[in-house]
Formats: sequence, C-alpha cells, structure tokens
Amino acid sequence: MAFNRKFAARCYRAALIAADSLVQSARDEMTVDELNQRGMRMNRLHELIRKASHCGKLSAKSKLQRHLIDELTKHRRSIVCQIEAKHQVTIERKRLNRLVTAELLSLAPEFDQVSFDFREQTLSVVTPPIELHDVYLGKFEIRLDLSSLRNSSPYEVIAHDSSYATVDGTTHPHVSSNS
Repeated sequence: MAFNRKFAARCYRAALIAADSLVQSARDEMTVDELNQRGMRMNRLHELIRKASHCGKLSAKSKLQRHLIDELTKHRRSIVCQIEAKHQVTIERKRLNRLVTAELLSLAPEFDQVSFDFREQTLSVVTPPIELHDVYLGKFEIRLDLSSLRNSSPYEVIAHDSSYATVDGTTHPHVSSNS
C-alpha cells in the first residue's frame, strides 16, 4: 500500500487522543487556594518579622526569618516538582504518541477497512471474512474507544455479515456482549 498522507495525519490525530487517555500527570497541580494560603502565610510571617524588628525583639525576628525561609524553600521545591512532572508527562506523551502512530499506520495493510470517528473518539477496523472449522462467520468490526483505554473493555466486536441472529443483538449466540 502506498503512503497516504491523509491516513497518516488521521493516525497521528488518533494517537494524540489515545495518549491523552493513557498518560496521567505524575503530580496534581497546586490549586489556587493552596497558592493563596501559602502566600497569606508568607505575608503574615513577613508582617511579624517587621513588627519584631520594630519592637527590637531580635530573637523572635531571627526565628521568624528562618520560618519564612523554610516556607519559601518549600514553595520553590513544590513549583520545581510541578515543572519537572509536567516536563516528564510531556516527554512520555510524545514517546507514546510516536509508538501509537506507528501502530496505527501498520493497521492499513492488515485490515480491509480502517476508520476513525473523531467526534466519537473511536478507531474501527474491519476484518477479512473469518471461517472457523469450515463455518463461515463473516467480517467483523472491532471498534476501540480511544478516550477510555484505561477501562477493562474499551472495545466492541460487531459482526458485519454473521448468519447467527441473536435476541440481544450480540455477535454470536455463545457471546454475552459485544465487549
């Protein structure tokens, strides 16, 4: 099969959706409330240092200054950790995106039909006709929900031309659901 730019672009776009579904931030971001609380604590310490200095209480001033330095150090460490975590997530997402894109590109020669539904965030492939022990089962569509890859069954298997009619609409009488 010749290289198809449009198909490659669709594979890349689907890989982005899959990567977003799989990659989670290593650390939750600090909330606005936490930042405000930390800022208020540091402002309060600064005000107490100013008052201790004005009243000539050098021992209290020194102790408060150490406490303020500790708070600033914790705040700096927290910000550095968040930056590093975001950087690591970005690197992981890029690596995963490359791998998923390569896998999606390899689907075209293997299946009769490969399609993406970006509104529903699904990837579908249609198998060639399947015959098992001289029993014709027909073609099947395998539909993968890219947005729920962390779920235990993010896919459905749907018979395209199965001759088995079931009451609940499943693929085969011995199958209890499509996932």
